[in-house]
Amino acid sequence: MPNLKDVYEVADVIKGACNPHAIILFGSLSRGDKGNDIDLLIVTNKRAEKIVKWALLKRGWELENAHSIRRLIAIAKDHGINLTLRDEEVDFIDSIYKGRYPGEDGLLPLGNPTKRDAKKALQIAQNITEQIEAHVE
Repeated sequence: MPNLKDVYEVADVIKGACNPHAIILFGSLSRGDKGNDIDLLIVTNKRAEKIVKWALLKRGWELENAHSIRRLIAIAKDHGINLTLRDEEVDFIDSIYKGRYPGEDGLLPLGNPTKRDAKKALQIAQNITEQIEAHVE
């Protein structure tokens, strides 16, 4: 049966391998219960934000402290990059990113993240990446 020491050991290996944005423990161990496995959500993907900023910089944008995907999409439009995302997708990505600094709300206050949440975030980021690549090639 894994314990918190095991969680920290696994987290250290993950940090060394991919320098994630966050490692979130959920499931039985996060509740203080005994479990047969370690449930972790590894957040490595700030790709949506970074790829939009990269494309904007290539178009002469002066870097600013903007992390909201909604804001970056508006800036991109002003620079001739039209990204097509549903409001629900933008809201979802922004809800995750808002939680990256202490004291800010993000996905976790809405409940434990699920595998579905992780897949959804990656799919949206992939969509943004593909659209950006089409604009800069």
